[in-house]
Amino acid sequence: MLRIKDIVTFERTIAAIARRSRGVRWLEESEGLALILTPRGYLLTAARPGMPETAMLPERAHVSRDDGGTMRDGHRLTQRERERAVRMILAG
Repeated sequence: MLRIKDIVTFERTIAAIARRSRGVRWLEESEGLALILTPRGYLLTAARPGMPETAMLPERAHVSRDDGGTMRDGHRLTQRERERAVRMILAG
C-alpha cells in the first residue's frame, strides 16, 4: 500500500538535494551553481571551468543570499539558498 509520506514530490526532491549538498560554497570564478550527478544522486555545486559537462545538468543558477545581498567568494550557502538554487535549476 502506498502511503502519502512515500510519494516523491518536487518540493521533497528539492529539499533532499539541498540537504545532501551541505557545505556548498559560492566561488567567484564559477559559472553559477549547477547540479552534478554523483553515485549518491544529484548534488549542488559551484560549476567551474573544466568540470565534466556530461555529469552536469545544463542549467545554471545565480542566487542572492537569504538577506538579498550578493554572495561573496567562499560564502557557504544556507539550506534555503541551496533550495532556491535547486528549484531554479530544475524549473529551467
